[in-house]
Amino acid sequence: NITLFILSEIVKIGSLIFVMKKWDAGDGVNKLLPLTERDYIERALTLAQKRYAEINGKYPREPILHMYDEIVQQLRILKKIVIKNKADKSVLKRMTFGIYAVREFENSDELFFERLTEAWYIADQRLRGVKVKLPHEVDPDYVQKQCVLAEKYPDEF
Repeated sequence: NITLFILSEIVKIGSLIFVMKKWDAGDGVNKLLPLTERDYIERALTLAQKRYAEINGKYPREPILHMYDEIVQQLRILKKIVIKNKADKSVLKRMTFGIYAVREFENSDELFFERLTEAWYIADQRLRGVKVKLPHEVDPDYVQKQCVLAEKYPDEF
């Protein structure tokens, strides 16, 4: 008996989670591909860039804008580390976006907190030099949490 959950681009079939991606193999058909480290980083980066643009548009001189910019820059670096598959520990040790997630967004921006902590979880494992386990692989309630977030923030999914 297979349970199928479809949440925007995330699909859970049994215990496997996939992300819907454009895959142009000549037929223009969307394919289900496994959710990867890069997907988690890109989702955090996309939301960070959006939050930065929102703050910059409303309050371009606010000191907090620096924090959003720093988060975006660190996520770009993390994305490069993941793409190149190198654990640059000296760079990873200096990353602070996970601290910002807990201190600044846990109670004020639930979705941003979730995306940043997912990316931080990956960065921390790379820093420790262990095999990376993705958030959906260790959290049995991952899809249900994403469904709740999708209901609260439908424009973000």
